[in-house]
Parts: sequence; C-alpha cells; structure tokens
Amino acid sequence: KIPKGKIGDFELSRLVMGGNLIGGWSHARDLIYVDKLIKMYHSDEKVMMTLQLAETCGINAIISNPAQCRIFNKYKHETGGKMQFISDCGAGNTFMEGIDASIKGGADALYSHGGKSDYRVYNNDLSFFDEIQKGLELIRSYGKPAGVGAHRIETIKACVEHGIKPDFWVK
Repeated sequence: KIPKGKIGDFELSRLVMGGNLIGGWSHARDLIYVDKLIKMYHSDEKVMMTLQLAETCGINAIISNPAQCRIFNKYKHETGGKMQFISDCGAGNTFMEGIDASIKGGADALYSHGGKSDYRVYNNDLSFFDEIQKGLELIRSYGKPAGVGAHRIETIKACVEHGIKPDFWVK
C-alpha cells in the first residue's frame, strides 16, 4: 500500500501517476519522432492496462492534460476503476477555457498549466495574477481543489508575492 495525503477532502496517494507519456508528450527535445512513437504504443488498451496496474499498486491519482479525459473516462466506465484525474487545465487559450474543458471532462482536481503560467510570469503579464485568482475561485466553486502549476521557482515566488493562495502547488 502507498501512503495517502489530503488536499482538503481530496485524498490521494502520495505517489501520483504522470500522464505525459500516455498523452504522447515525451519532452525528447529535438528527437521529434519520439512523440509519434509513444502515441502509437499507448493504444487505449495499453493505457487502460497501465491505469489498472497503477491502481493495483495503490496509486489512486494521475496528473495530465484535459486531452486525456476521453481515455480516462473510458477507463473508469469500462473497468469501474477509481483512479482520480488531476488536470493541468492546459486545453484552450486561457486558464478559464482549460478549467471548462477539465470540469466537462470530469477532473477531480485542477491547476494552472505550468508552462503557460511560467510564460506569462516570465513576460511580466500582470493580468495573469487576476486570471489565476479568478480561476482558483471558479474551481473551488465546483468543490474541487484548485492549484497553480510552474516549472520555474520564479513563477511560484511571483504568485506568493501577489497573494495567490492555491490549495496546492505543482512544481
């Protein structure tokens, strides 16, 4: 069994499954063919087997992009699995569009996409902080944990300096 933690009432395993490879995001720099290979390997059947194996091992949450809602919901419907979906809200052009797609897709917890957050902070887009605050409030209005994602520590520091108080951080 894997120990569990809580974000408010949201209980999740302390080991969370990452969804990048299932979605075909390999981050293989200039090896542009790798994403295509990964997508070909991760058929619906393979993804569902992977999710079942993770649950068998005690992992009860996956973190990924709203583009994965289809296969995730298929998994839950066809297997009765209890895996929870933490969405990076990376769909659409804005955080609000990503929230909408994630809620419609059945996400259990939501946060701002790290790369998009980093980009806006790095480029001194001060409207980002208002949008993040409104997005966190919207997510909470659905009764879901609301987070902020970042790859850069500067993004987290800037959010703290602007009084942003998410339920959780993804770094």
